Amino acid sequence: MLDWCNNAHMGCPANDLVRLFTTSLSGKDRQQHWEELVEQFYGYLKEEAAGLEMPYTIDQVTV
Repeated sequence: MLDWCNNAHMGCPANDLVRLFTTSLSGKDRQQHWEELVEQFYGYLKEEAAGLEMPYTIDQVTV
């Protein structure tokens, strides 16, 4: 069981994504769906930013 309270911190969202994806998906699923997952997350992040300028583009994230 993972205790999210002990892992909560201010930091890089990419680290959070990698931790989430590596602990909850098989290697096969990560490989098959990586770009789709990152694009979906980027879309949610952009939506939450509510019109603020994003500090990076989707192309920079998926490289």
